[in-house]
Amino acid sequence: MEIGWRLAHDAWGQGYASEASKACFAHGFGELGLDKIVSFTTQYNKRSIAVMERIGMTRDPEGDFECPQVPIGHPQRPHVLYKIEHPN
Repeated sequence: MEIGWRLAHDAWGQGYASEASKACFAHGFGELGLDKIVSFTTQYNKRSIAVMERIGMTRDPEGDFECPQVPIGHPQRPHVLYKIEHPN
């Protein structure tokens, strides 16, 4: 299961992504019984990477990939994968 966020610029830095993510983790690990939740972004999206790290996700370099929706050679094509596992 993937988690993600897309916020209007004036909502950046307000903690909305972190707050909503924690609620999604509670629902995913609780009611849905998931073992793992992932998230990804372009390697240059430092703000989203910071959110993923702040909410307890860790990078999974083996899961990094080239986004097929971005043209080959484009600097936004390489993506990084983060994950969080059920806290058991």
